[in-house]
Amino acid sequence: MDFEKLNMEFQKIKRSNKFVWAGFGFFIAGVIFGSVIFLMIGAIILIVFMTISAKYKITTYDKIKDEIYDGYVYPCLNEAFRDFKYNPSRGMDTKIIKSLPFINLGNRVYSFNTMEGYYRNIAFVQSGMRCEREQNNSGNSRTQITFSGRVIIFAVSLFEGDGFVDVISSNHFSYRLKSKTKKVTLNNKLDRYCDIYVSNDGITLSESVMDYFADLAINYPEYKFYFRITNDKLYLVIDGIDEVPYSIKNLEYISQDMLDLLIKKDSCFITNTISNILD
Repeated sequence: MDFEKLNMEFQKIKRSNKFVWAGFGFFIAGVIFGSVIFLMIGAIILIVFMTISAKYKITTYDKIKDEIYDGYVYPCLNEAFRDFKYNPSRGMDTKIIKSLPFINLGNRVYSFNTMEGYYRNIAFVQSGMRCEREQNNSGNSRTQITFSGRVIIFAVSLFEGDGFVDVISSNHFSYRLKSKTKKVTLNNKLDRYCDIYVSNDGITLSESVMDYFADLAINYPEYKFYFRITNDKLYLVIDGIDEVPYSIKNLEYISQDMLDLLIKKDSCFITNTISNILD
């Protein structure tokens, strides 16, 4: 047995193995490096593409929105309401909201998209509203929306004398009224769909107004309605409705019929309420 020959062959194998493993290592390193470079380049291209696309989409949407609002929606609203004003950046005074006992405020209150004007000589103001509660459990923070909708205030008198009435649709918050009011029974269909609380036994509301409150709760079960009625104002609070009125993003497609339907739908809470009170 030629050990010298065997040893030479063994050393060749060892050297070959080193080259194989070295080559394999270089191959793996090349794959990883190439993948990283490829991913980096791909990520950069994707980020640039998404940024340009998002900017184009936002710019295009804003352009379409401004054109629709300025060219059609606002002119229609100016015809429907007297002295109509719309301010997307200004909200309602949050002190007003904090005075309403049935809105679960949380610790953050936001108000925006205020519109105001007159309908049949009755002044109104409407604003979008969102209330949030931030909870911190074991270092994990979570934001909960406690109210999202609109508040509409009408400068109108529904009864004589002092005091107030709270009308809350049966589908309401699990929020207890803090004011010293008592629940009453009116033997009206309003009783079947709403809870009524009064601060003064002498306060009476017309049958048509009570029916209107009940009809809102019946016809719009997806929303939660609340009313605070004083001797000179009616507060209509709607939870669950879109905070921003006349939102074209919710349209299936854009057409005059769809826009008319959107304007009618978003305005009916104002026009129907005033018409019901006056008629």
